[in-house]
Amino acid sequence: MARSKEAAVLILDVHECMEESLKSAKAALTNYARQQMVQMPDKTMMGLVLCGSHATVNDLHDQLGGYENVCVEREVDLTDVPLLKKIDKVNLGGKPGDLMDAMIVAVGLLDDPRFVKSYEKKIILVTDGKTPINGPEQLGDIIEGLKDNKVHVSLYGLGFTPAEVYDQSDDVPETESVLRGFVEQCQGEVVPLTNSDQLASTLAVRSVKGVTTYRDYLHICGDLKIAVWSYASTKKSTTPTLKTTALGSNTAVTTTKKFVLEDDETKEVPPEDKSKAYLYGKDYVPVNDVDLSAMKNKEEKNMKLFCFTERSAVQPHWLLGEAYILVPPGGKDGGGFHPSSTALAGLVAACQQNVAIVRWVQRANANAAMYVLFPVTSKTPPEYCFKAVKMPFKEELRPAADLHPLDQDWCRPSGEQRAAARALIEKLTLPPMSAGGGKAQAKSKAAVVDDTGTATGLYYDPTVHMNPVIQRFYEIVHHKALFDNDPIPPIREETVACLKRDRDLWEGAAAEIKRMEELFDIQVPAKEDTQEGPDSKRAKQDADAVKEEEDSGKHVEPGMFGSQLKKEITTIKSEEQFDKIWSDDNNLDAHDDAIEQMSKVIHKIVDGSAGDKQYHKALSCVKHMRMRCNGCMGDEPAQFNQALDELKTRYSGEERPFWAYLRKERIEPITHDGVEIKDEPEESAAPAPAAQADEVDFDDDAMD
Repeated sequence: MARSKEAAVLILDVHECMEESLKSAKAALTNYARQQMVQMPDKTMMGLVLCGSHATVNDLHDQLGGYENVCVEREVDLTDVPLLKKIDKVNLGGKPGDLMDAMIVAVGLLDDPRFVKSYEKKIILVTDGKTPINGPEQLGDIIEGLKDNKVHVSLYGLGFTPAEVYDQSDDVPETESVLRGFVEQCQGEVVPLTNSDQLASTLAVRSVKGVTTYRDYLHICGDLKIAVWSYASTKKSTTPTLKTTALGSNTAVTTTKKFVLEDDETKEVPPEDKSKAYLYGKDYVPVNDVDLSAMKNKEEKNMKLFCFTERSAVQPHWLLGEAYILVPPGGKDGGGFHPSSTALAGLVAACQQNVAIVRWVQRANANAAMYVLFPVTSKTPPEYCFKAVKMPFKEELRPAADLHPLDQDWCRPSGEQRAAARALIEKLTLPPMSAGGGKAQAKSKAAVVDDTGTATGLYYDPTVHMNPVIQRFYEIVHHKALFDNDPIPPIREETVACLKRDRDLWEGAAAEIKRMEELFDIQVPAKEDTQEGPDSKRAKQDADAVKEEEDSGKHVEPGMFGSQLKKEITTIKSEEQFDKIWSDDNNLDAHDDAIEQMSKVIHKIVDGSAGDKQYHKALSCVKHMRMRCNGCMGDEPAQFNQALDELKTRYSGEERPFWAYLRKERIEPITHDGVEIKDEPEESAAPAPAAQADEVDFDDDAMD
């Protein structure tokens, strides 16, 4: 998704009145700079200006005088780790600086030929509004300068009056009132923050410029078409990937790829001799560029109405992937109102109980997919729109498990049980998020953590809360960039608070929960019975075996039956799995099991090989098994030789000439003094002669 470049100046009020809020303000600016580094590492320029600092460092002071206690801590340059370090080292200042002086200095930093084209210029001011503004008569000139330079101003006011009561309030502080009026005249934005914790979450949100993914028509029938634009509405975020770098340097390393034959890794295949193929059964079917072209959809972008249907006909689990918003053409690039606006709004309004199914090709030659359009109406723009979500084809659905229906007599709840369940649901149901300043809305804006570190009064809101895993990733990377030798700090409670259930909500439902426990016979299995890992299975086998043997009057040591749980050898990492079974001290038959399983794996590899493509893997397994068996004093050599005989019998023909492959590789039976070791049948073994007992005259008295 294309993004424009950005040049921003961060203005931080460091007057002593900011003592309680400075830490959160620094964290917020750090988060903002960090997000810009992640989103656009080579497209974001950023500077830092301190207002109210002890030092006075700016060009206007040097040239004209004045502009006291305004310090350019960092010129506008590529956002990098040194900037983050400067923000981290910011301390409280002394004398109050004039915020308008800091604004003029910031405009001067952005008045640079580098930023004339392709750059969005921004000033972000963080203050509590307790510093007086000198010379308000100069505000008009500053506003004109901001407009001429096309600079967007964002004011984050700590402790500012909430927007919904600002117009009715008579006790707004003078500085806050001046700043609000100034920013509004600049056509900027004012973000009042009731507490400093909100600042970090507000500035840390990843801001992505909306870019259209489709500009064409919603084709209904014939000449009936509605012009629409689509924007991404939701997009999956993942943990960033890590690059491989040279140790001790700031340079990433690259890999040199070469292609070799699977059955002969010493033979390299040049690029002109490569082709794509699909393993169809046991044979590779070549697929060339002409074939690939025939597989692709050759169609111009379009969206065609398929039908309308009731909402209940669309199963929730059918909704796949990302969502898009469909609106009439317009905005900055569309020139405002479009004739299609009325048609789309009418369709949305009339479709409240239904949904539309469309066939959508988003880009030329892209694959066609089916989407469901959900009508959306709201009081904020866009008032009427469709939300488009992709639907699956049969290959993307998974069959449901064979479950018992819940309408049988034996599991049908009584009226009293239904009432208890309904009471629990009502008690744990939140009020709508649009409740206009209600409890849910207020508590969704910030995590509240008490003295014990427990989150309270928190409601999950996807429009507010960020992914804790991704935020933790950035926290650790940021910490290592600034403090490489310090240990990683524990995860902040605020980072994971949105994943914790609200204490107040659940404590309020204690009676309903207890009633559910009383009315429903819920059998909770013991913890050891719910564990399905190898250790728990082994323990269960031991317990069952010990009980069985004790019942028969025998003494059994716990753990001696653990070997009954066999490990399995697969065609992947066969040698490593063979060694694990071979060295299992708890298994008296470990070597026998390893040889038996490895023999089966060798057969499986050979039988599944397309020609002799996989013979080298089977050969590696044979060599490894021979190496382990050779030199053993027990039956292992004979067992290997027997396995080799089975390979000879099974693969001596022309269809699977694996035995000839082994002979070519000089795989021989294990011998002793030149004689092949074989497992002799028990009946052929001569019985050992009975030992002649010495005649001893036992003295009965001595024995007594």
